[in-house]
Amino acid sequence: MAYESVHIDPEAADAALRNWQASVEALRQTVTQRSTAIEAAEAAQPWGGDADGRRFGGVYAEGATPSRSAAHSVASRFENLGTTVRTAVQASLASDEVQAAALAPAQQALHPR
Repeated sequence: MAYESVHIDPEAADAALRNWQASVEALRQTVTQRSTAIEAAEAAQPWGGDADGRRFGGVYAEGATPSRSAAHSVASRFENLGTTVRTAVQASLASDEVQAAALAPAQQALHPR
């Protein structure tokens, strides 16, 4: 096989994961800001107070709630994915350290200092 090993650059992985977290925080902030703006616009009831406006407002609210919840959950899902990736990277690096430690006695015997 052409790819029998994996190499993880710890510094590059850490930098990428810090950027990932910064992006999650920016996404979360944007979703919160936009949701607040939408809620303020909804509070003004721009659809009107007549029967048709109230009917529209009720239907709109039923559809808006799941959409708003979905937008908020996206940031949480990205954050969870970032945590999973960080855990995988750390586990891989720890495995490399364990394997390297197991080889140390043989390496010392072959190349005494």
